[in-house]
Amino acid sequence: MTNAQRLDHVEDELETVKRLLVSAASYAESANRRLDELTIKQDRTQSQLDQLGVRVDQLSERLNEFVNQTQRLFN
Repeated sequence: MTNAQRLDHVEDELETVKRLLVSAASYAESANRRLDELTIKQDRTQSQLDQLGVRVDQLSERLNEFVNQTQRLFN
């Protein structure tokens, strides 16, 4: 194998490594974007759960008040 052929081979290998690195970087960026989107969705879901918890607490208080008033009327 001549020096020119060796140099061509090394250049081919470097090009392959370069493509692999670009592909890995692209994949990592895509994964980071998806992770960011999931984090936003998780925050939104948590906010909705918190709001639902508040509403359930309010309904529970109203139900307790209703039961207390009903018991008072029957007594």
